[in-house]
Formats: sequence, C-alpha cells, structure tokens
Amino acid sequence: MSGLIEGVAWPLDRVGDAVVAVARAARFPPSDVVLPAFPLGAIGEHAVLERWVDGVARAVNLEAEPIRVTYPDIEPMIRRGSASVLTVAVDPATNGGRAFAVVAFVGARAGSARVVAPDGVTRAVPIVDLVREMRARIAPALQRRVDTLLERTGIAPSRRAQAREALLEEQLAANLLDAGWRLSMPPSARFVDQLARAGLLRQVIAMTSVQLVNQVLSLVGWWVIGKGALEGHLSTGWLVAWLLVLTTLVPLGVLASSQQGELAVSFATLLKRRLLYGALRLEPEETRSEGAGSLLGRVIESEALEQLVTSGGLASLLAVVELLVAGTVLAEGPAGLLGPALLAGWALIGIVVGFRFFQRLRAWTKARLVMTHDLVERMVGHRTRLAQEPRAAWHVAEDEQLAKYAERSQAMDAFSARMQSIFPRGWLVLGMLTLGTSFVASNAPSALAVGLGGVILGYRAIGRLAGGVNALLGAQVAWEQTAPLFDAAGREEHSGRAALAAATAHVDRPGVLLEARDLSFTYGERPEPVFRGVSVRIAPRDRLLLEGPSGGGKSTFGSILTGIRRPTSGLLLLAGLDLHTLGPHGWRHRIAAAPQFHENHVLSTTLAFNLLMGRAWPPREDDLVEAQRVCTELGLGPLLERMPSGLMQIVGESGWQLSHGERSRLFIARALLQRADMIVLDESFAALDPETLELAMRCVLHRAPTLLVIAHP
Repeated sequence: MSGLIEGVAWPLDRVGDAVVAVARAARFPPSDVVLPAFPLGAIGEHAVLERWVDGVARAVNLEAEPIRVTYPDIEPMIRRGSASVLTVAVDPATNGGRAFAVVAFVGARAGSARVVAPDGVTRAVPIVDLVREMRARIAPALQRRVDTLLERTGIAPSRRAQAREALLEEQLAANLLDAGWRLSMPPSARFVDQLARAGLLRQVIAMTSVQLVNQVLSLVGWWVIGKGALEGHLSTGWLVAWLLVLTTLVPLGVLASSQQGELAVSFATLLKRRLLYGALRLEPEETRSEGAGSLLGRVIESEALEQLVTSGGLASLLAVVELLVAGTVLAEGPAGLLGPALLAGWALIGIVVGFRFFQRLRAWTKARLVMTHDLVERMVGHRTRLAQEPRAAWHVAEDEQLAKYAERSQAMDAFSARMQSIFPRGWLVLGMLTLGTSFVASNAPSALAVGLGGVILGYRAIGRLAGGVNALLGAQVAWEQTAPLFDAAGREEHSGRAALAAATAHVDRPGVLLEARDLSFTYGERPEPVFRGVSVRIAPRDRLLLEGPSGGGKSTFGSILTGIRRPTSGLLLLAGLDLHTLGPHGWRHRIAAAPQFHENHVLSTTLAFNLLMGRAWPPREDDLVEAQRVCTELGLGPLLERMPSGLMQIVGESGWQLSHGERSRLFIARALLQRADMIVLDESFAALDPETLELAMRCVLHRAPTLLVIAHP
C-alpha cells in the first residue's frame, strides 16, 4: 500500500465512522448518531459486516448498496464518482492482522479521488493509487499465481506490471467482486429531499429561466418587425436584428426541449423508484384481500400518474410563464391593466370549470378499474365459468360494463374537447373585443400592435394551461389509487439508535434468540381469538416441531414469529428487541420462512434469482456455488442436470415447469439461503416422498441455525 493511501484508510472497526464521514462530506441531510463500538471478533464474517454497514447507513438516513463490479470496471466506477465506502488492501501487520480496510470516498475530479481521512480532513488521492489498492484487495491467491507465472516466463520487469494487469483482467472479467458500499438517499426519504438531491429543483429553475428568455426574445422579434412595419420601412439594420433574434430562438428552443426531457426522465425515475419501494413495503395483510385485477389496476394507474404528472406539470409551469409574459405585454397595450386582469380572471374560470371535468374523469377511472379487475378475475376462473355458466350468460356482465364504460368515455371526451377548444378561443374573442374598445378610445396604433401580441400570447398560454390542467386532474385521479404505495415507502421503520441496536443484536448472538410471552391473536372482528396466552423461548440451535389440527392457528403463529402478522396482545422479542425496534426489514433478515404452498410463489425468472432473492443481486460466485450445493443436498441435482442452463434456467409460468415437490424444495432452499438466524418451515415437507423427505430433512437440520417446523400430526 502506498503511504498516501495508508494515511486515509479507516480500520474495519471504524467502518461506521467512515460511513458517517462520507455522509457529512457529501452533504446528505444531517443526522446526529452516536455509534456503538463494533465487536472486533465479528469483523471476519462478511455477512455480519454487511449488516453492520447497512445498520449504520440506516441510522444516518441513508441506504448502503453493496458494490459488486468486475476487475476491469473498478477504475471507471471510481471516475464516475459517487459517495461510497470502498475496500482497499492493507498490511495485516499494521492493521490488527486484517488484510483490508476501507476508504471514505466522496467523489472524483480529473485524476484525483476525494476521500475523507480518519482525522476528518478531505484529501485528494490519485485515482491510479486508489484503483491499485482496491485491486490488490481482490483475489490475492490469483494474483500470486499470476506473479509466479510471470517470473517463470522471464518477462522483463519493465513490462511485467502491464502483463500482470492484462492477465488479471482476462481472468476476472466475468466475476463480480465485492468493492465496498455505495451510499445514497433511500426511497423512503422525504420526496422533496430526493428531488433536491437529484438537482431537479435547479433544473426547474433553469428550464423556467430559458423559457422566460425565449418568450422575451420572441417579443423582441415581434417588436423589431412591428416597429419597422408601423414606421413604413424596414432598414437593413432592423432586418439583421430580427434575423439574429430568430436565429437565437432556435438553440434556445432546442435547449428548452432538452431540459424538459431530462427533467421528465429524472422525475419519473424517482417516482417509479418510490412507488416500487412502497409496493415492496406494503404489509401482506394490506394486499391479501385484493385480487389480481385490483393490483393490476393499481400498476396501470401508477404508470398513468408518472406520465400525467410530468406532462401536466411541465405544461402548467410553462403556461404560467407564458401567462406572466402575456399579462406584462397586455399591460402595455391600449387596455392597460384591464388586459392582464381579464386574462387572469379567464384563466381562473378555466381552472374552476376543470373541476367539473375532474368529476367525470374520476367516474370514468373507477369504471375502468372495475372492468379491469373483473376481466382479470374472469380470466383466472375462465375454465370454471365454461363449466358452470350457460353459454348465453358468458359475456352478459362484460357487455353491461363495456356499455357503461363507453357512455362515461363519450361524456368525458366531449367535455375535454370542449374545454380545450372553446376555452382558448373564448379568450381570443374576449381579448379582441377589449382591444377594439380600448383602441377606439385611445387611437394608438403602436399600443394596438402591442396589445394584439399580448392577446395572441395569452391564447397560446391558455391553450397550454387547459391541456396541463386536464393532465394534472388526471394525475389526481391516478394518485387516489397510487397514494398507498407512495405513503408506504415513507413509513418510519425505526429510529437511528434502534437501527444500530438491531445491527448490534445480530452480532451479539444472545443466549435466547426469540422469546414470546402471553401472545394472543384475533382476526379482524371475530369474537374469539385464534390462540391466546402462548409463551415460548427459543435458543440458538434449537429444533422445534409444532403440530396441531387444521385451523388450530399453527400457520398464524408462524406468521407472527416471522413478522408477517402482528400479535393482538403479548410481547415478542428477537435478540431482546421487539418488532417496532428492529423494523420489518431487520426482523425478516433474522427470521426467514417458507410459507404454505398457496402463499409462496415461483417468479418467472431464473432459478438462481428464485433461490437467492433474499440476498443482494447480482450474486457473487460463492452465492451461486452455495445455491448449487443446497439444491444438490435437497435432491434437486437431477433437475439441475436436466436444465440446459442450470441455475440460470428460466422457471415459472413462462419457463421450466416445476413439479409440486420441486417447488417445495425450492422454497426450502430459498429460506436456507437467506442466512437468517432462524428458519420457519410451514408444511414444507408434505409433498415429498419418504426418500426425498429424508434428504431434505438431513439438509435442513444441517444448515438451519435454529429451526421451527410446522406440520400436521
């Protein structure tokens, strides 16, 4: 390690301080947190270290994303520059016996990386030095083999470094390597803060300024050509000035369009990320009663929300700019202040009338969502309908819904067309009448020309405003469907102190892993609880079997232990902390489950993703090796041999079809591969024959740190 890198590297026991230093230097929203000491004995466990970094990042209201890049991509990743904590190689003799440390990376400029040293000072480090030390952290055994090979081949020392890099890039080009953690604002942060962090507020100001300059130059062009026309002649100088103004408008128009596109893409990206995160954070009970059609309708409305907000918001913003310019011009016309007052009043009337359109749009949207829900549900149960309903009744309900939908669509489209055509033309008539009356009183041709320009600008602005208001009203209707997703993303899981306590609890490995005291649970408004007064203590390495009759509450109790449901009363502690303290994210990191067959799913993607979806993606090579090994131990080896692509084979409804028993073992493997402290298996062995059951049970007993199996007697 170079002396410069060694002077800015943080030891692993201070990785949390490095995260806080990056957050402050990168000017993320401040969060004062006192970090507890990280237990040195657990540093060698990579999974524990990842959870510790994740806990510290959450404590300072950030998100820590593991960086996994190929060997050749390390340098481009650093040059792109984003707040990160990067791993570098160090001399174990000077680092407590550990072969790597971390660097608090803030950003890159030219050929230097900006890093925060342990003394709190931001320093510049040559990117080549940082890249060299990061690469030295990776695959040291392979690097030693390459060095030995180069010595045997007799390559000149002056060319050995270049040959060494070429060989390493060739060997490691396809492998994803751990390079550290990238820090960013989580989707759960305040949306205004996310917009500001992404620079959208600056983009809005820049776009508005360009649009304002564009409007002013347009007016200057009108003024130049109008002045020459009113004076009865156009000199060469006036024509040249007019041409210069027109020429300037072309790049300004291109710049304005480019800014609008960039702003729309940036906003849509943040909004989609927020809604997706919210969908993943919905509690199972919030979606359990919704059918596939309702969920599909919500997805469609979220897409509509993104399009309508971006188009309607930009159109309305530009319309306001044009209205201001038009009002200023009208004030210089023959009508004086009466012109801008009438323009503002007409625009206000249009907005009020738009709320009538809002009522029609809401009714139309509801009809469409109902029709979508019913259509999907009928498709799901199509075979049953064919068998149970008479042929004449198959499409009666669809025809009635389509008729109502067409009626509402016709009414809404007619009202929208009238609003977007009559409203701007109405202003044109009103503006011309006002100009004519004022001109007769003042008899000023130059003022008439200015006023005419203001009326035309107002016509354009009101037309744009009508379209923008329609889009925003449509966005409001879509918002009523997507607001639960947006709000779910911002739910507070736990405080910063609790996040650190959760991370520490995982490291401490207490004597009692899980403790339940006097638990009771009641469904909804049912008078009788499913169970009451349940108490249990589970220690690490325990193996428990929960048996009971159907409907006795076994699965409900298992869902409470895994954090899917909340108990009606009683106390439930995991590593001494409750669910509110750990948060759903922290709780489910520690207790993994394979629910009953009807509540578990095979996604239409690769088998590897279905197995490793509880880990960071894309997977490391050792993740895939472990997944392959677990599948083999569960008796899925012959299945993998039959699959042309092995773990990368597409499975699910649109891919390789799995049998009932194969699905059950996939669910077991998925739970085991989550590296949780406790595994809950609910009826996971019911579909297995005795021989396969023995294989699966042997694998589970060997791999599960703590195990609870729910089964019928």
